[in-house]
Amino acid sequence: MIIEYAKKVMSGQDITPQEGNELISVTDEDTPLLLAMADKIRQHFANNEVDLFNLEKEKKGLIISYSERISIAKEQNSETRFALLIQTLNCLKASMSKRDILDCKANERKRILDLIKG
Repeated sequence: MIIEYAKKVMSGQDITPQEGNELISVTDEDTPLLLAMADKIRQHFANNEVDLFNLEKEKKGLIISYSERISIAKEQNSETRFALLIQTLNCLKASMSKRDILDCKANERKRILDLIKG
């Protein structure tokens, strides 16, 4: 029961009041398992918060960096570079995951190689 409820919570579901009462009423023998599962749930959600925080931090840093690079390209009248950077910046702004950010960078590299090849 304890493990089943922990899996339920980690999958994003709520436990019912009845299930909560069952957890409150566990035997002394099951208390260590209850505590272990509570910690597992805490770690599950805490890690997600840290990952989301780091993702947002990385995304903001990249957006600032690309905005600065776009300003420089604009000042230098480098239309090709400006267009390439704008495309990557828009991709980064729309990104929702680490995979999206990596794809934005990979697509930028591909566009650069295409420009070099002519």
